[in-house]
Amino acid sequence: MNFFRTSAITCMAIFALGCNNDDTNECDQNFTGALQTEEQDLVGEWRLTSATAEDEIDLTDDGEENPTTDLFIQFEECQRDIAYNFESDRDFTYLIGYNNTECESSRDGIAGTWKYEAGVLSIRSGCSFGNMVITLNDSDTAFTISEVNRIRDVQNVVVETTITYTYTRY
Repeated sequence: MNFFRTSAITCMAIFALGCNNDDTNECDQNFTGALQTEEQDLVGEWRLTSATAEDEIDLTDDGEENPTTDLFIQFEECQRDIAYNFESDRDFTYLIGYNNTECESSRDGIAGTWKYEAGVLSIRSGCSFGNMVITLNDSDTAFTISEVNRIRDVQNVVVETTITYTYTRY
């Protein structure tokens, strides 16, 4: 569960929690305007379908030492229920546990506006701003984000590793 909380916070931070240190209480403007051609490839719902670590890690308390680089298979059902929705009007939402009614996660998620240019996804949510390098596959049906995370394994050991998250269009 520690990994999921860290992962969810990290994912949210990637897209929405770059703090604005301006003391004027004024936020930057939302992204507006028509989508560019390359941005149209992102419109739609994208669900988390893979989380692969560079190093083998054991996240499950199953009584066995069975580390693997496939973190996604070690997640509980609600931990795999993550999606981004990018709308053609530049609105976006980030949702955790939204499909499964038994998940305790917030159904409100994070909302804001987005733009995509030269492989960089920029997100604004309230007064927060973030940029993330993403890689779309050739058929524009999946994108990946790679980042360095610190993960606490089942033995309470912190491992620093690169994790690649894959989101697939639905």
